Amino acid sequence: MEISKRPSNAEEWANLIKDQALPLLPNTSAQLITALKQADLAFSKLAALIHRDPIACLYLIKFANQQNKNPNTEIHSPDHAISMLGVDKVRTIMKKLPTLKLNPRNIAHREYLQSLCNSLHAAAQADAMAQYKPLLPRENLYWSTLFAGTGYWLMWSAAPHEMRIVQYLTFEERMPMEQAQRKVLGCTILDISQYLGNLWQLPTFTKASMMEGLKPTRRQLVEISQACPETAGVTPNVKRETKFLLNSPMFPTFLGNLLALESYKNWHGRNFHRAVAIYGTYMAINHQTAYERIRDAAIQVSREHPIPYILLPAKHLLQIPSDITRVSKPSWAQDEIPDKPRPKRSTTARAEADASGQSKQSMAGDVDFIPKQAGPRKEKSNPALGLASNNVAKIKDKRNLEMFSELTNNMLKHPERFQDVHELMNAAVQCIKYGLSLDRASASLINSSGTKLVTYYTAGMMDTPKLADLVIDLTKPGLFQKLAQKPLGAWINQTNFPKMRAMIPGALVNASQSHHFFVQSIFAKNKPVAIVYADSGARGANLTEEDYKYFKVLCRALGHCVEHFSDRKATLKKSQQIPT
Repeated sequence: MEISKRPSNAEEWANLIKDQALPLLPNTSAQLITALKQADLAFSKLAALIHRDPIACLYLIKFANQQNKNPNTEIHSPDHAISMLGVDKVRTIMKKLPTLKLNPRNIAHREYLQSLCNSLHAAAQADAMAQYKPLLPRENLYWSTLFAGTGYWLMWSAAPHEMRIVQYLTFEERMPMEQAQRKVLGCTILDISQYLGNLWQLPTFTKASMMEGLKPTRRQLVEISQACPETAGVTPNVKRETKFLLNSPMFPTFLGNLLALESYKNWHGRNFHRAVAIYGTYMAINHQTAYERIRDAAIQVSREHPIPYILLPAKHLLQIPSDITRVSKPSWAQDEIPDKPRPKRSTTARAEADASGQSKQSMAGDVDFIPKQAGPRKEKSNPALGLASNNVAKIKDKRNLEMFSELTNNMLKHPERFQDVHELMNAAVQCIKYGLSLDRASASLINSSGTKLVTYYTAGMMDTPKLADLVIDLTKPGLFQKLAQKPLGAWINQTNFPKMRAMIPGALVNASQSHHFFVQSIFAKNKPVAIVYADSGARGANLTEEDYKYFKVLCRALGHCVEHFSDRKATLKKSQQIPT
């Protein structure tokens, strides 16, 4: 849809897009078209097909409520709508709906499908909660949660340019989502959804789920997450007004959408695990049980609604999560560097720009601060080496080179598959631990002024929280200051550690208790973004040249991918005018 004049408030947006015909999903549309040609189409078969497409469900309920002459009743579900309208009328409505001619390279198409997927996931989570709370209106809750995302569906279909700007501000500039929406659209999408609900005569329960006032404040969310019980059945200890909020029949809708959004951003991120803790408090179960229920609901909805070319809710379950899943804010987190992997944009701009320099310089060949010959030679199978040789062989056998190859290939050839720098860094850290079988790994980001290195992404550091929370002052001369000056790789081992000891921060030595580790700086556009760290942990085996070879290959691919994000950001800034 071409927008000649940008609307400035929710009412104008709703009136502009209310008549926009949303396309059916490609996979269900073909089945519906085939089924509707049958003269003796059974009610149950038609209902089953329509249930698989949220757009078909929305238009049926919308049309049925508009045709309903009884002011005392409302149509809440597709089944009710079909029984009221009849199969012939449903056939007529379905034939009028367009089908999405999917172009996988079209960002608007992919984001439209992703918004549908997120709504389906939110509805599945709300439905799962209702299974354990019999007093909740389960059917109404499912459909109202699903249709709470109607505004997103319509906006991605009718105003993709504006939505891309909102997405840019949210994911690239780290602006709060509602603030970004108000900046670009003049209102929130929830406001638009409320107007649409009234214009379309959606059920009262559905319109209530779209009300802004039912959302908890940030302070209340913190309170709820901290009240997650350690054992099941314990009543959460929260304030009276917070308890009133938890008892609202609309709270599962909010929580379902929160879980869908945070799992889409990062299934293993801290914000998602805060949402899990909120789920645990609401359901009076511990964190682990809450996570398992959320996981099961995500798997089920992914199986029931396979949507092409997007990340299904269960996609991240296939990746091995980080060992660190903190709910509380780390002690070192200051305003300069927030607790979520969300550095100030000047830093992340580097994180995207930083790969550029790293990629161009490091891909051509690493400049190793510590010469290769300083490290121990690759161990060979020799009975005289005894246990050490056996340990090296076992470690080599544990490498998951298929995982390593797939990730580095995606970094080099398909960087667009990573949502942002944060997902990329987390994937690199997981690959070092689980792909290369190194005991501990981390990726630390450099702040905007280049004076501080803060650890954000970790794997294998559950037993060493000081290492996971490590902060290094880059203004002090030493190894890490040199790493932040240009793309360098360093291999610290038993041979060169005594000579290098004075250049290695004492905090790192004390936290790691290791004299064997790799470090590599990641650059873009000649600016430092991050430093990647890996060591052999407590296993007692020396790192090998082969370990270092794989580590450097991964870091080169990582740098190349970060450069892609830097270039993408520069392109977006040129092609899109961010409103002031």
